[in-house]
Amino acid sequence: MNRMLLLLLVVPVLAACERSPDVTATTLHWNGQEFATRLTTPKEPTSDVTVIMLGGGFAFDEHWTTPASYDIEGSHVNVTIDGVDYHDADTITAELVKRGFRVFQWSSIPSDDATGLANPALARGATYRQLRELSQAAVAHACTLDGVKANRIVLLGHSLGAARACQIADASTAGIAMLSGAYVSLHFMAPSKMIEQSIRATQKANALLGKPTEWSEERHLALYDFDKDGTVQDWEEAGIGDIAAYKFGMLHIDKDIPADFEGDITPVRLLRILKVPKLAIYGNLDPTAVHAPALDFLKHTGAITRLELVVLPDLNHQLGRQVGDLTGPIDPAAVQCIGDWMTEHFASN
Repeated sequence: MNRMLLLLLVVPVLAACERSPDVTATTLHWNGQEFATRLTTPKEPTSDVTVIMLGGGFAFDEHWTTPASYDIEGSHVNVTIDGVDYHDADTITAELVKRGFRVFQWSSIPSDDATGLANPALARGATYRQLRELSQAAVAHACTLDGVKANRIVLLGHSLGAARACQIADASTAGIAMLSGAYVSLHFMAPSKMIEQSIRATQKANALLGKPTEWSEERHLALYDFDKDGTVQDWEEAGIGDIAAYKFGMLHIDKDIPADFEGDITPVRLLRILKVPKLAIYGNLDPTAVHAPALDFLKHTGAITRLELVVLPDLNHQLGRQVGDLTGPIDPAAVQCIGDWMTEHFASN
């Protein structure tokens, strides 16, 4: 009896072990520095597509770690709701591997940056252009690994990582997923400046159009409530203002481009050129969602094709919940959205 019970307990454990994915850790060499990478492969892949993760900001590790807190200049800064580190890239990877996809994660923090490796919030960081070039090197490195096909790559980027994904994509890229994508629509200011300028452009457009004699809350909602949640946020008014300004010739794609973009193809131009599946997810608490109305406009005018645009309620720039200044981990709704999009477009070999 006891032996039978032991067998019943052991068999499920062994089966679970057999289903565990393979993780291959390698080192990326670039510009005289070393960076950690890892390729996670399902035991039984159901797709020949590999997802390459591109973190946001100017420094990130392969896990996209959001530290619980950090100390800087004598101040202690709390970051996460639960007081623990979050590893959003690992959460996304687990979902995609479960669905049969390979996933390549990599760190932009060099191996000699001990402080940054211990807490990515304190990493040295790099310039935008350096990170774009490092992103290209990461993709090239991934393509040398077993099972990774250069023409079956989906680039998945968060925030500035989404802008970099657009810029390094080429004709062999199979798809692009943009999470809280920054600088990916009609122009390229920081969200706060973008909102200020777009509101001014809206006022100019209203003056040209002639403001309606009867202005009501209902009309305001009808015009500006992009995500249909019954409220109008700054990013919605600014985003709709972008479209009005664009139509009236007051906003041009080549204006207000940061210096780091000079001489480069801009993300919105590349999104127009590439005819592959594209995903853009924003949280409606995120000022960067200012890009959502413009992307929607470009989609419906046919300028950008094969784009799925999602605005999720009550989520911030990390696509997590927000409590005061504290963030939660990436929300299951966002992870589900990424997984469903991948399955729809890339599930079968």
